[in-house]
Amino acid sequence: MLCDKCKKRNATVMYKQTVNGVSEQMALCSECANQMSIGGLFDDDFNFFGSLFKGNSTLPTEEKVCTLCGSTFDQIARDGKVGCAKCYEIFEDRLRPSIERLHGRTKHVGRTPKGSAQRDEKQEKIKELKEQLAKAIEKENFEEAAKLRDEIRGLEG
Repeated sequence: MLCDKCKKRNATVMYKQTVNGVSEQMALCSECANQMSIGGLFDDDFNFFGSLFKGNSTLPTEEKVCTLCGSTFDQIARDGKVGCAKCYEIFEDRLRPSIERLHGRTKHVGRTPKGSAQRDEKQEKIKELKEQLAKAIEKENFEEAAKLRDEIRGLEG
């Protein structure tokens, strides 16, 4: 879906404003959304206004839009169907609790195709190492960070 303002870039932000009971909604790219906001308060991953004034419908709100299929979380919740695989990444924070309630967990347990268990273990190890790397960098332990970086590269390569 293209940005309603510039008509050039993909829309990643759904902008909705209600004034005196009249709603206006626009699909915007992140650049146009930042241009329209005061001091760049709109961000793809954080709704500054919404977090401060939750429930006040007179303020503009922003909603994430799937960059692949154009679905919003409200559409997914209304239809009960996820638009595409990318939606699981984009709306992970909001989908995870529902999936856990429905299935009891968010990680697959059961039979898998040959070789997928090893790939999953490898991906889990890489994720764990990346978390350790971030902590090492934060603590400015660069020797440990270099070792972790090399180990991650070895697993990825």
